[in-house]
Amino acid sequence: MVGSRQTSVTVFARQVHPAAGSLHAGITAAHHQTDSTGIWRWCSGVAFIIFLLFVTTSGKVFRRLNLPETKRERLTSIVFYIFAVVGTPVLLLQLYNMVFLAVFWPFCTGIVFQLIAAMFQFARMILLLPD
Repeated sequence: MVGSRQTSVTVFARQVHPAAGSLHAGITAAHHQTDSTGIWRWCSGVAFIIFLLFVTTSGKVFRRLNLPETKRERLTSIVFYIFAVVGTPVLLLQLYNMVFLAVFWPFCTGIVFQLIAAMFQFARMILLLPD
């Protein structure tokens, strides 16, 4: 069974970003011959829970940051709020998919958003000059 095998890329990706675990679960679930609407409801439900936990944790960490430092680094707060504004509809789309739609594309939208956010943060981490 192809879906149950883990490659080094999926193991690494799951350690790096939580969306990769959801993607792996979705691929594994898609390989089984079951009701496809149930699969995408479950995947969107799991993605919703994981994204919600990530959002609450990130929000708590951002609020604990030293405010004078954050005000100096306006880019940090701008990036945080941009991804919060874009991420909120993506999070709600997961919930909507779980309750009403039960299709693949909203689940994929959540994964693509998380991957873009991770790539942006990684590039920002590489490009930021140390103080």
